[in-house]
Amino acid sequence: DRFADAQTISEQLLHRNSVNDEALKLLGIIALRKQHYEEAQKYFNRLAGQDLQANHGKFYEALTYLQRGQPSDLEAARKLLQSVVGGNLEGRKEAEKWLKTMDGK
Repeated sequence: DRFADAQTISEQLLHRNSVNDEALKLLGIIALRKQHYEEAQKYFNRLAGQDLQANHGKFYEALTYLQRGQPSDLEAARKLLQSVVGGNLEGRKEAEKWLKTMDGK
């Protein structure tokens, strides 16, 4: 299975370099696809904390909240999306669309 292979390789990369942004992003996406939301959040939060030229961490973390759908998740996602828009971060255009949808506009 390709997800298992990608996960194994990414975990090895992350073991060698704990701040490897591509490994963090890929492991987060794999966890999200498997509906392992807390694990995905952990990876995306670590990614968002890095000083990168292009960083999708907050955007993906918001996506995780939206997909998990717990009672407080919508507000958490809204705050992250607002942060993406306000900080002109990666995913800004999509975040703007989602915020408009969330606001019923």
